[in-house]
Amino acid sequence: FFLFCGQDVLHFLDIFLVEGCKAIFRLSLSLVGLLSKNELKTINFTDATSWWNAIKAITLSPTFSFQKHLDKKVYPRFGKATRRYPKRRVLSRMIRYNEQ
Repeated sequence: FFLFCGQDVLHFLDIFLVEGCKAIFRLSLSLVGLLSKNELKTINFTDATSWWNAIKAITLSPTFSFQKHLDKKVYPRFGKATRRYPKRRVLSRMIRYNEQ
């Protein structure tokens, strides 16, 4: 039972290591907001499993972009300042550079 693909999980773990538990809270709130009001009305949520299945269907769909979700929902833009976290390969390059 996976909510995100492997690369997205690694990206989120990088964010978690930088920000701590605040990142988990932000991601969980954004997951709650994934379902629109119309979807909430039409889907019959009898238990928690049906809600998680609806979230899973959204996050694993080919049209879902984890990076766009981070930009829009988890870390929205405030004016011109944005919070963009580097990808894993960029972080590893920065670490290698700083270790030399």
